[in-house]
Amino acid sequence: MTTLFYLFSNKNVTIKYTKNKDGNLYPRFEKFAHPEHPNPIKMKAKLTGVFRKDVKIIRNETGIKLPKDYTWHHLEDGKSVLMVPSKIHSPRCGGFNHMGGATKIRHGII
Repeated sequence: MTTLFYLFSNKNVTIKYTKNKDGNLYPRFEKFAHPEHPNPIKMKAKLTGVFRKDVKIIRNETGIKLPKDYTWHHLEDGKSVLMVPSKIHSPRCGGFNHMGGATKIRHGII
């Protein structure tokens, strides 16, 4: 993974993107991760890329209840997730559209 540049800035939040070996740009949300879960969690169960379904899958496997105002960001490997604030991640909460693992799963890329 090669760090490219900062692309998105909104409300004093700057998101770094990296270019992966597939040539696509992916946002790096690691610095915004929930303090109790600062690292990505690699799932054994297959994720669907559909938020409501994956919240249940993740909770069943990890026992982690998603706090209010947080969401699971699917990393580009399609297997790892990171708990991040919804206001940064999700367009409906003030975040932005981006390519990540959920997009790749839903489109059958991985």
